[in-house]
Amino acid sequence: MVYEVVLAANRAIAKTAKPGMTLRELNDVCKKVLAEGCIRMGLIEKEEEIGKYYMHGVSHHLGIDVHDVSVASNSKLRPGALTNGRSESVLKMTF
Repeated sequence: MVYEVVLAANRAIAKTAKPGMTLRELNDVCKKVLAEGCIRMGLIEKEEEIGKYYMHGVSHHLGIDVHDVSVASNSKLRPGALTNGRSESVLKMTF
């Protein structure tokens, strides 16, 4: 079931991302989908509790280094921008 929740978050990010959005907005989409899934699995009771399992962020910029220098989370995505949609790697598996 965890796989399905994480896949749903990844697909929601891919479907939602568009020029003009911020990484913060994409992160909010990801957090909502992951929180809803964790509620369905009985891991949390409220969306605000998702930080127990999701403590990173939706993405980081791609560059020469794995964690290249990034811009502020309120910077807008530009046409052709790449994001790695990291929801699959940030849901902490502590259960």
